[in-house]
Amino acid sequence: MCTICLDVVTNKLLSRETLEAYFLEIEKKIKNYTENLEDDMLLLKPEGCKYTRFTLILAQHRHLHTHMGMIMGVITAETGLWPRVLGLEGKFPDGEYEKYF
Repeated sequence: MCTICLDVVTNKLLSRETLEAYFLEIEKKIKNYTENLEDDMLLLKPEGCKYTRFTLILAQHRHLHTHMGMIMGVITAETGLWPRVLGLEGKFPDGEYEKYF
């Protein structure tokens, strides 16, 4: 019996194509935002916000990495296996692949 489980029962199925399309949509938005971002804009606070754009961008990176670390820790604690990470140079796998080291 797992003490901490990530399993969530759902009937919804997301295809690889759906996930890739979503990724490309988000990637396009991020690239558009960063390509139009000027250095001096990083020190400005969006309307109604107490933080600068730079702080908000860093906070999003920190937030994502915190969640990824928690997920990796739960997987390792529950299975004793280390999830495979592609890193900067790894090619996105096509088809079946070994999920753990």
